[in-house]
Amino acid sequence: MILAGAVVTNAAHMHIVHPTIYTSERSASSARWRESGTIAKVIAAGWEIVRYADRPWFQAKYQPEGQGHAPSVALFREGKGDALRAKLEAALGALKIWEVTPFTPSQKDIRDQLIQALKRPVSMSSAEWPEGPPGWQAGGTKTEPEGVHDPPDG
Repeated sequence: MILAGAVVTNAAHMHIVHPTIYTSERSASSARWRESGTIAKVIAAGWEIVRYADRPWFQAKYQPEGQGHAPSVALFREGKGDALRAKLEAALGALKIWEVTPFTPSQKDIRDQLIQALKRPVSMSSAEWPEGPPGWQAGGTKTEPEGVHDPPDG
């Protein structure tokens, strides 16, 4: 599914989107269980594979209209979202929900973040010295405020 650019987590929808890979809903369900188990593990496995991809991936939460349909999750590569949505709508009808969020950053975003990190000034000096002596050296009388102590035994 990752090579095709679209990962669908619902077994029935896996069969719809990738009929050559999954010949039936049952084969899709068995494959999902065999490879990952839960839907959360499918998404985690997808992250491990595509997090360093050269193009960004997106996550879509979608739900077909009508009673009895629960929200499902799909992952897709940049440029594959419209085709995925069209395939799902052709088989399931109109979608009540289609919310797309970034799943991985683009290589440009990563490069820009690294460049910004390199532009930050780096101080070669030691940390600023605090004003005055440490608290245990200040005074030494028993009338000092709380938090000021006699020097440690040594």
